[in-house]
Amino acid sequence: MNGNGSSLQREDGRTGRHSIVLEGRTALTVTGVTDVTAFDESCVCLDTVCGLLDIEGEGLSVKDLSLSEGKVCVAGKVNGAWYTEKKQKGEKNGFFAFRKR
Repeated sequence: MNGNGSSLQREDGRTGRHSIVLEGRTALTVTGVTDVTAFDESCVCLDTVCGLLDIEGEGLSVKDLSLSEGKVCVAGKVNGAWYTEKKQKGEKNGFFAFRKR
């Protein structure tokens, strides 16, 4: 994000606003979400207008999801969040394939 909340453009041409708000490591709100690619109690994987975002933690649950608004709210203990690269052609789409740091 460029710091002033203006729209961003991805390499694939998609544009939109994106923000991440973490409150006390127990409530995370993400905007600019285009898809939820996977989730369980330890990980939530989101496709955003800025790329793939992986959120790791404990006891995670999706409390609010509105893809029409591009908003996801996650509850639980958040241990970290980072952006990852898109999968290459032919790469498996399995849940554990997302971890590329």
